[in-house]
Amino acid sequence: MIVETNRAWQRFAEENNLVSRSDSVGDDYLAVCEAAKERGEPEGALVARGIHQVLAGAIPEFVLQYPCHSPTRKQWYNLRVLPYRSRTEHWVLVVHEDISAIIAAQEDLRLKEEELRRLARARGVEEKVRFLGYVPEEDLPGLYRACDLFVLANRRLANDDMEGFGIVFLEAAASGLPVVGGNSGGVPDAVSDGVNGMLVDTEDIDALARALSTLAGDEDLRRRMGEEGRRFAEGFSWDGYSQRIRRLSDSLLR
Repeated sequence: MIVETNRAWQRFAEENNLVSRSDSVGDDYLAVCEAAKERGEPEGALVARGIHQVLAGAIPEFVLQYPCHSPTRKQWYNLRVLPYRSRTEHWVLVVHEDISAIIAAQEDLRLKEEELRRLARARGVEEKVRFLGYVPEEDLPGLYRACDLFVLANRRLANDDMEGFGIVFLEAAASGLPVVGGNSGGVPDAVSDGVNGMLVDTEDIDALARALSTLAGDEDLRRRMGEEGRRFAEGFSWDGYSQRIRRLSDSLLR
């Protein structure tokens, strides 16, 4: 039985006429799941089984991603079932997390990758370009170390959207890589032009090509910039920031 709901569910239910009472308190949630199964929605049976498994202690939690489109927009949710025990009762928490923005972003990335793959084929470089997709964070250092240089050709968009800082430049610098980035947004705070990398106007394709050609053909320059980049990145560590704060505090107390 549903004993409480949050405001997000109440608002969603009212907007989409899902139930006669927007709070659903008192409804049999397992019966709701079974009704969904009868309507041809197999997720209902999965959720019911997940709830039983969590209640029995067979699994620590149950998670299911499902679509729940309204008449006005497409929506996706993560349903998460967690145990909730008091001294006298054994309940579950059923949380519906709106992941619509994440799904939309994944679809945008998929379409962009398809576009880039077509471009690579058209330019005859398909065999020289690798699309890795999502890379787990723990695998990033190894990939950085496998590179000769790092390039992110950021630029200011027509709607004034831009790279705010560019933590990836610091990640690459910490791995000893020279970096090439666009001279816009917050990137100049992460890339010192001519020291740990190069800043260029990435709308100027020739300028970008010259920067890449220069670094690709000069191993000593890449090494020097990579060493400077590693030292630069160390200043953004927790130890580096604590030292800055200590120096600032000391100067204020003098």
